[in-house]
Amino acid sequence: MNNSKIISSLALILSTFSFGYTQEKTNNPISFDLGADITSSYIWRGLQLDNAPNIQGWGELSAGNFFIGAWASSNFNGNFAETDVYVGYTLGNLTATLTDYFSGSEDAFNFKKEETGHSGELMLECSISDAFPLKLTAGTIVFGSDLKLDYIDDAEEPYFKDNNNYSTYLELMYPFTVGAVDFEFAIGGTTHESYYYSSEGAAITNINLKTSKSVKITSEFELPIAFQVVVNPELETFHSVFMISF
Repeated sequence: MNNSKIISSLALILSTFSFGYTQEKTNNPISFDLGADITSSYIWRGLQLDNAPNIQGWGELSAGNFFIGAWASSNFNGNFAETDVYVGYTLGNLTATLTDYFSGSEDAFNFKKEETGHSGELMLECSISDAFPLKLTAGTIVFGSDLKLDYIDDAEEPYFKDNNNYSTYLELMYPFTVGAVDFEFAIGGTTHESYYYSSEGAAITNINLKTSKSVKITSEFELPIAFQVVVNPELETFHSVFMISF
């Protein structure tokens, strides 16, 4: 997947302007959640996928340890769209998820490796313990448009080989609280050269710090807000993101 189609994966970093709905039956393990988010820009794993405000919606059906869902993002200019579908399983502190990332709206059923806008990632997430809540994430693109880069011509147009690049992202995230403010510090990067992550080799591509808290508006209503700073040492970029939720 080229830079215009790096639209993914896994809103591991952004949490935003959201509302939720849960439907559960007392004696039935099946539940359904949905929500919507707004963020000042769309940053994912250290990459700025869109610099305009985005509205992001999701819905998830779970049954026991299994879950299946969809997540989508669209900007207010109407020129950016992403739709991801995923399925996963949780066992204790370990969660395995298979996600299909797709940007745009055309050729949605084209899965030819050299033409498709889809990319599928197998991701494993593990939280150490409640006492030490360090979270480890490992994700590898296992199918789709993530091909090995062959060369970039003089017009900066990329050309790719036929084989999958298996771009891999690793991340450590640690949450903590200071007073009434929640923090998350994360550092992540790629294991080898990847056009998908705009890296020329193994590299740190994402260092971010997120702060969040709830502001009391009335005795019955609180407004969650968050602010995040993101540094990508590989691309030498810096971004800040403001988020609001209700």
